[in-house]
Parts: sequence; C-alpha cells; structure tokens
Amino acid sequence: MKFTPEAALRFTKTSVDLLVSWPPSMNTSKKKLFILDVYFWLSFLCAQTLLVLLLNGIYAYRDNFEIMIQSICIVIAIIQMSIKMMACRMQRSSLQSIITEMESIVKLAAPHEKAVLQKYVNRSALLHIFLTFGFYLSSTNIVLGPIFLSQSLPTFAVYPFDTESHPVYEISDSVTVKFQFLVLDIVAIIQLFLNSYPAENLIEMSSTIGLAAYDLNWFDKSRKICKNLYILIQRSQKPVTVSIAGFIPELSLTYYMSFLSSSFSYFTTLRAAVN
Repeated sequence: MKFTPEAALRFTKTSVDLLVSWPPSMNTSKKKLFILDVYFWLSFLCAQTLLVLLLNGIYAYRDNFEIMIQSICIVIAIIQMSIKMMACRMQRSSLQSIITEMESIVKLAAPHEKAVLQKYVNRSALLHIFLTFGFYLSSTNIVLGPIFLSQSLPTFAVYPFDTESHPVYEISDSVTVKFQFLVLDIVAIIQLFLNSYPAENLIEMSSTIGLAAYDLNWFDKSRKICKNLYILIQRSQKPVTVSIAGFIPELSLTYYMSFLSSSFSYFTTLRAAVN
C-alpha cells in the first residue's frame, strides 16, 4: 500500500482530532471556532478532574503498590496529554501558519521535491500508523478494564460520592493487569523516541550544513559569497534545537535516554520505599 504526503497530512490531522490539537484553518468561521474552543475547554476540564481524582486515589491506596503504579501511569498520560493540548492551544496562530505552509508545499511541490517527501513518508508511514492505533488500543484497554478485571470502574480514582452501586464484573487475573499497562508503557516509550529522533536529526543536519559549507572550494569565490558562507558556518556552530520552555530544555536522543533512565530510577525508588 502506498501512502502519499497528502494522505500522511490527513491521517495526522484525523489522529489528533479528539485532542483538538490540530489548529483550524485561518478562514474558519467564528461560530466553528467557538464550538471548537468549548469542546477543547470541556475536554481539558474533564482531564483535570480525572487527574485530581486519580491523585486522591493514589493517596487512598498508598498501601497498595500495584494500584499506585497503575494510577501513576494514567496520571503521567493525562499530564502529557494536557501539556500537549495547552501547547497547541497557546501556539495556535503559529501552528496555523506552519500547517498552511506545509499544505502549500505538499500541493505545489515540484516532481523532485515530491520524490523527497515521498521517501520520508515511505520510511515512516507504517510505524506512525501502528503507533497511533497502539495509543488508541491502550486507551481502549483501560476503558474496557471493568469487563475483564475485578473492578467496577476503569481506574482507581477516588470520587467524592459512592461508586459501589455500579455493576461489578468478576473475571480477574494479575497478568491481565500487567498486559493492560504494558501496552500503554511501550507505546509511550515509542512515541517519545519518534519525537526525539527527528529533533536529533535536525541537530545533526544543522551541524552538517556548516561542515559541508566549509568543505566547499570557496577560496576563489566572490567576497559576497565568502561572507555568506562565513555567516552560515558561524551560525551552524549553534545547532537548531526543539524545546518547550519550562518543560523540555532540548529535545534529542540524549534527552530521551536521560528521561528513560530517570523514570526507571524513580519507579525503582518508589517500589523500594513502598516495600
């Protein structure tokens, strides 16, 4: 099956529709923008409410290590989703112009440019498709948990009202619990890698441009060209990086590995403290 750059854009847009992360086009009507904003803030409010209830559940079940770890995993997922939603909402204007330019490039690209775009799509399409469906599968796993586990609700959030009157389904097994969250963890690790790898590639390419410019036979060129090459080489000494102020100092594979290492250390310490 062949995936085109246009199809890749449509798939990416559809995959984040539930989070309202894809900014509307610049000619979207005020009525539609209002509806999108209402949906966004209601979704965000629901996520924060569940976050608070899960934190309450972590405290209530602080003596049960298994329930604590399950709840912490979902809390981390909600925090990640919330940061992504807020970042996309706050940068809506910038993202609108970027996406408009992307769509224009894909639509008006010359044959040799389309060949380059197609190469990137062919290399990454299947991985992104499986990853996206993996995220939705892991979420569905949690939502359908009460059908297969001995719990009445999908999570162990503690509500300020009685939930014991809800139906309880009795099919329980600890392996099922582990599998339920194993899918979520694996998909989260892969997603972080997919975000880190392009950022690392951007750092390498921005440095490589300077080296390539230095290796050119520029000694016999005009003074203007030499000056431009000098500026290019000087600028490449500071690689282009992707960062989110207050959250990610510099996204790269180094950051990816340090994040995983720190996460394993925190959970190891938490397990030792609880036991």
